[in-house]
Amino acid sequence: MNKVLLTGNICKDIELKQTSNGRAVVSNTVAIRNDFKTNGEYGTTFVNFIAWGVQADFLKKYAKKGDRIELVGRWQNRTYEKDNKKHTVSECVIETLNIINRKDKTQDSGIVEVDSSGLPF
Repeated sequence: MNKVLLTGNICKDIELKQTSNGRAVVSNTVAIRNDFKTNGEYGTTFVNFIAWGVQADFLKKYAKKGDRIELVGRWQNRTYEKDNKKHTVSECVIETLNIINRKDKTQDSGIVEVDSSGLPF
């Protein structure tokens, strides 16, 4: 089974894009603080993620840079060619997500969950 659970902070502003056939997509990065110290400091792991359809729309509408989120999905490695060079990308493809804590405290805080139907739990 290929199942990934990530909890961290959104690294960049949410940018919603559309594929050529009109499908919504968000590609971003989540910063995850390591639970252990190296040289007296906590390290950070940066993980790329991609959200499609209703998850992408939900992120654009409700999430912002710095928000703490929980992502559940599957791990994917894909390759593409650019300038005659082959590139490999590793990323988490989102199946469900939770906004755990919003950086902007003027908005509601707490957990908001959305699955592939686009409806909050």
